[in-house]
Amino acid sequence: MSLASPIPNYEIFAQMQNEVKGQDVVELITLALEQLMLQHLPKRARLLDLGCGTAHLVQEFHNLLGFRKCGLHRN
Repeated sequence: MSLASPIPNYEIFAQMQNEVKGQDVVELITLALEQLMLQHLPKRARLLDLGCGTAHLVQEFHNLLGFRKCGLHRN
């Protein structure tokens, strides 16, 4: 996967986050992203979440997978 190519099924993830906010959704997205791309990152990789809102998703990556995290949100 290159940075130039779009993330597969991004619209599905965005729709889920907008419709249902909660831990169940975060866990579902984490599992999907782990299968799609997170498994290809080295352990303790650094993740930057732009527009992270409450940062639940990037926190989940840290808790479950050990990634280092940074979340930036405009508000």
